[in-house]
Order: sequence, then structure tokens, then C-alpha cells
Amino acid sequence: MTWLDFFGDGTIYEMDGGIAIRSVPTNCEVKKLADLLNSTHAGTFKLAPQGKRQPVVYSPQVLGVPFYPQTDNYTMPDRTCNSSSCAMAAKFLGANISGDDEYLAKVLEYGDTVSHEAQTLALKFYGLESIWRTDLGFTDIDTQLAHGKPVPIAILHRGTEEAPTGGHVICVIGRHEDGAYVCHDPYGDLKDGYLSAVENGRSVVYSRKIFKSRWLPEGFRSGWGRIF
Repeated sequence: MTWLDFFGDGTIYEMDGGIAIRSVPTNCEVKKLADLLNSTHAGTFKLAPQGKRQPVVYSPQVLGVPFYPQTDNYTMPDRTCNSSSCAMAAKFLGANISGDDEYLAKVLEYGDTVSHEAQTLALKFYGLESIWRTDLGFTDIDTQLAHGKPVPIAILHRGTEEAPTGGHVICVIGRHEDGAYVCHDPYGDLKDGYLSAVENGRSVVYSRKIFKSRWLPEGFRSGWGRIF
């Protein structure tokens, strides 16, 4: 359950399961409050009693997720980003797989690699419950990371930031203090147009600006991704 804690100095904390995901110093300004309400999935709010100590905000970290490039996959290396990204998350979360080739083979038993339903079924085979959603926002990623869970997401990886196109799945594994996200991109580095070595996709940092353009092109809650 996610909720907002309002403190008397205007600071609002977004809470999830007792973990403070972020704090927003609104300075009691309506615009800052409105921006927060437009970007949160919190269902309720609470007024903190006088004297309550403000919580410590979750400190961003980078999860030790293995990196699996899609370019060396045994089949369809140009279109198996979804499988490689889900395999990274699955291995980290305890799936008994040797790598993304083994996982990909299991996915293909259920359907095409681009099928999110096939991914869901393959993950379930390895003991992992998950759901593919199309209404995610930054809070959802932050909450998952706070609970030690990587997040495969779909981005528009081609075109400019002003007019992004394409379709590609990467795995978010951490966040920096400035809000940028650390990702395993199985095709390389988006920032150089995927022209350099695929290894540059390991722990690549994509700014919040990139995410807003390529992950949330239709607004705060338009992100596609998988929640474990």
C-alpha cells in the first residue's frame, strides 16, 4: 500500500510498506503539491501528528543484477531484448537458469519473444509471479528498487527525444540521487545510437529527461514495464 505523509513544514513523504520512497519539499506551494499528486500512485494520505519524526528516505542503490546482451542469443539476436531483460531480472530474483539462452528457449515454448504473456508464463515456470503493466510511473520503479527488485521496462529507443520511435526492453537495476536510472540495456548504449560495443549497455545511466521522453511519452503514468 502506498500513501502520502504530510508534515507541518510542507514536506510530503511518499511511503510504501513503511519505506519512504521520496520526499518532496513543497514549501506549502499549491503547484508543487499538484505536481506531486500528478506523479504518484498513492491511494491515501495522512497528516503527520505534531512531533512525529520525519522518516529517512530510501537511499538509492544499484542491484547486483547479471548483464545478458541480446546480441549473442542463439536465435533472433536483433529482437530478443524482452527475453534478455527478463532473464536478467529472473536470474537475480532466484530463477535456476544458466543464462538468457536457456530462458529464451523456455519463452519460445509459450509464444513469441515479443509476447508479454509468454514472458509472464516463462517467469511463472521459474517460480516468479509478475505482471506486465502500461500505467507505470517513476514511483513504481523506485518502489520496486526499494524492495530489491529490478524492473524490465519498454522504451522508445529510436528517433530523437522530441519525437521518439521504436520499441525496446531494458532492465532498470538502480537509481542515482539525481533521479537518473542505472540500467542494463541488452543492445548497448542508447545515448550513442547503439553504435558502440554492446558491453556499454552494462550499468548504463539514463537520465530522468531520457526516461520522460522515451518511457513516459504520454504522461506521468504511461510507462510500460513488468512488476514482480
